[in-house]
Amino acid sequence: MKSAPVRGVTSVNKTSGPDPAAEAPAREPGNAAAALELSQDGRRLYASHRGADTIVAFDLADPRQPRLDSSWPAGGSSPRHVAQDGAWLYVACEMSGIVAAHHADGRAVTVVAVPSATFVLLDPAGGVQGEMAV
Repeated sequence: MKSAPVRGVTSVNKTSGPDPAAEAPAREPGNAAAALELSQDGRRLYASHRGADTIVAFDLADPRQPRLDSSWPAGGSSPRHVAQDGAWLYVACEMSGIVAAHHADGRAVTVVAVPSATFVLLDPAGGVQGEMAV
């Protein structure tokens, strides 16, 4: 398998080699995705975007052609992890030392201090464990 080029990412087909049509555009220095979270219904994919300090959502109506649906501020600096629980999306913002809770209807973000937050662990029975549990 050939290494990905410095300015983008190339997918590799095991039978025919690199797919030049699949080359992604280069990202700006300092920006990087940290985590991906598939919605519970499988129709959206969320990604935390460090550097830009945003969360992006992709529409997966056609899983072979994801479409950028929306982007919004993460609520803090350096979003490392995202986790969905029903209508809530929780974002661990490491550099800000917070976990931000975003509601699907776009209401204001709820923020809780969690020093060096790097992930959010959801309770399998529903809800958030640890620092976010109230």
